Amino acid sequence: MKTPHIHRLSTQGIRFTRCCNAALTCSPLRQSLYTGLYAVGNGAHPNHSQVFEGVKSLPHYLKPLGYRVAIIGKLHEAPASAFPFEMLGGNHGDGGKTSAGADLPLERAWEFISRDRQQAWCLVVASNQPHTPWNRGDTSRYDPSTLTVPRHLVDTPVLPEALSREATT
Repeated sequence: MKTPHIHRLSTQGIRFTRCCNAALTCSPLRQSLYTGLYAVGNGAHPNHSQVFEGVKSLPHYLKPLGYRVAIIGKLHEAPASAFPFEMLGGNHGDGGKTSAGADLPLERAWEFISRDRQQAWCLVVASNQPHTPWNRGDTSRYDPSTLTVPRHLVDTPVLPEALSREATT
């Protein structure tokens, strides 16, 4: 995929080039990433569930070390006490612009990053784009007939068209 902005950002920080999912569905995976625990261990195993009482996440560990810790975008974690991020906005779904505003209001992310240049920070940017609808970007940039279907996906007649939409995000 052509991601010049993400590539430029990755040159200024840490980049993960290999990763394994701790869960197959959205909410359990997000809660596993933020807690460092498998979904069966933190309580959020079924999708749309919540972690056990007393489970700690990134903000619990980073704030005492002096970090500002925020999240922007998809919010799908519970209960709130287990995920005390500074909330920068966003929506659970992905409709681009909604009545609640942008589902990924990146101008708020820049404000967070710029607020105090002396303090360490951790920002989780939680895009909904791994889900359909893949509704961002210029679909003309990727010709569906030239795309290679990844081995882990079933190659169907409609998949390259969907991937061309995905590749524009």
